[in-house]
Amino acid sequence: MYCNLAGFLHEECENQIIGHAAFKNACGKIGKASVITLKKELALENSFEDAVNAWIIGSKAMNVTLSVERKKHEVIFNHLNCPMWENFKKNGKILYEDVCIPVAESMVREIYPDVEMVILRKPDMNHTCIKALKAPE
Repeated sequence: MYCNLAGFLHEECENQIIGHAAFKNACGKIGKASVITLKKELALENSFEDAVNAWIIGSKAMNVTLSVERKKHEVIFNHLNCPMWENFKKNGKILYEDVCIPVAESMVREIYPDVEMVILRKPDMNHTCIKALKAPE
């Protein structure tokens, strides 16, 4: 349902400059709003590890299957299966930069402002994305 909603809203806003910016801004607000619930319900605080946990929890809530690789100051998330990506692909347009990035980045930065989100592989019609979170060294 959320996948379709994102697609429909993006389609409506795509041809309007103010509408498109507002759409991306709204996606960012979704990420920030989810942090309120995560902090309240799961006692997440403001650490790098809490940002990683929020990413994993948010992914599971969206039925994303991911692998997690932990390194010294970095955690890599390979999205093996993503319902949002499947929906975007089915509709012929990958809305990664308009939907996924604003939601995910605002969520982790709301928890841990010093976190850096790195895109290791952008999604395309054949592959889901691979992203990483990096902590300051």
